[in-house]
Amino acid sequence: MSIGVSAATVALAAVIAALGPALRVIPIDDLRRVIGALLLIFGLQALRKANVRASGYETQRDEAALYQRELADARAARGETPAGLDWYSFTLTFKACSWRGWRSPSSS
Repeated sequence: MSIGVSAATVALAAVIAALGPALRVIPIDDLRRVIGALLLIFGLQALRKANVRASGYETQRDEAALYQRELADARAARGETPAGLDWYSFTLTFKACSWRGWRSPSSS
């Protein structure tokens, strides 16, 4: 297991330990309303952005160019290991594992 995975697991466990007991205090109906409102707000923002892109008012993302830029960044960071740690790989695995944990630990 890499250091990034371990750090993301520890961070997720700390958040769950800190905020988990608070779920007993908050009424479930209020929590559902807040979560529903947030999902609705973010969903409508994504829908608006998709409509603007589809209508041509905003340019579509060039996925090939984005991939090439990320690939160039990864290749540029390949040789850098300050303090004996590959920070690019650490950050990449930390973000990937923590996002997976925040999103939903039980879904695949």
